[in-house]
Amino acid sequence: MAQAQEHEALIPENLTGERLDKTAAQLFSHLSRARLKTLIESGSLSLNHQVEIRPKAKVQAGQILRLQEPEIADLAMRGEDIP
Repeated sequence: MAQAQEHEALIPENLTGERLDKTAAQLFSHLSRARLKTLIESGSLSLNHQVEIRPKAKVQAGQILRLQEPEIADLAMRGEDIP
């Protein structure tokens, strides 16, 4: 299983007034905007230490964005014995 990961970023001035999902996609570019939307709606993202579940919430410069990526099950294919 892949370990759960935590990411944190400070929202810069140029992203003031942007949507949370758009901002998160720019700051956590290793994840797609669709994946981030799912994580936001599941409560895995906090804004200034408050869980925010609305992808369209507006952000302000200086706020702290914290993302907790949940642990992912190992999806490797494994053979099985056939009787």
